[in-house]
Amino acid sequence: MKKIPEENLRLIQEFTLFDDLYMNVFFKDFEEGAQWMLRLILDDPQIEIESVRVQEVVLNLTSKTSRFDIAATDKKTNHYDTEFQTVLYPDLKKRGRFYLSNEDMDMLPRGENYDTLADSYVIFICRGDVIGDGAPMHHFTMKDENGLELGDGQHLIFINADYAGDWRLKDLMEDFKEADPDKMRYDILKKRAERFKKEEVGIMYMNESLRDLVSKREQAAQLAGYEMAYEIAQREQQTRIAQKMLADHMPAKKIAELLDMTVEEIEKIGKDGLK
Repeated sequence: MKKIPEENLRLIQEFTLFDDLYMNVFFKDFEEGAQWMLRLILDDPQIEIESVRVQEVVLNLTSKTSRFDIAATDKKTNHYDTEFQTVLYPDLKKRGRFYLSNEDMDMLPRGENYDTLADSYVIFICRGDVIGDGAPMHHFTMKDENGLELGDGQHLIFINADYAGDWRLKDLMEDFKEADPDKMRYDILKKRAERFKKEEVGIMYMNESLRDLVSKREQAAQLAGYEMAYEIAQREQQTRIAQKMLADHMPAKKIAELLDMTVEEIEKIGKDGLK
């Protein structure tokens, strides 16, 4: 095997499906695994997946961009987005609503009738209880005050992967959290994990993915450094211009308008210049 840094080997062995990089590699081009997972979660053996895309970006010119962890489409054109969520952000419920709306836009071409919309699912698999009532899973659909279901085809699901009790998806959640393939319960997940953690080709692929990730992060950090340096230079230039304007007795309010600053900032520059 080609020489791989010890740190990378350690990381590869410690990865679980709650680690973005590993999850992306694990489910890429793995239609069989995505289908099996969705059938089990939704308790529907009839789901037939046609395509799987990892980290799919849904662009919208007038609103926030969405990035789906595991986007899948079945033969009925139903859409599924499965998100592995480690941090329980307070906006998860509304993020689910937004993701559902983006799935709808993605499946309804211009000119098509609304009745062509297939079902859409957003599934959050979380390290914790998002809803806060102690249940392992919630499957939300649109209903009225009497419990009558609208039947509009939207499904928002939250799963607590850390639920301690026994329940239908207990083994699946434990496999998602497991780093060691030998300890996984389901063969389909175990064999896939072995490919990337025990077989040379898979380990090499994981190592290259890690190198790409580190390179991208370094480039992002470098870009952020350039942007910060530019902002500092811009601020220093504004400060020098403000000092000259103040020396010419221009009113602070007028300077603030010209330099897109606050009056307080201009007054502070004037005071600092007197020290």
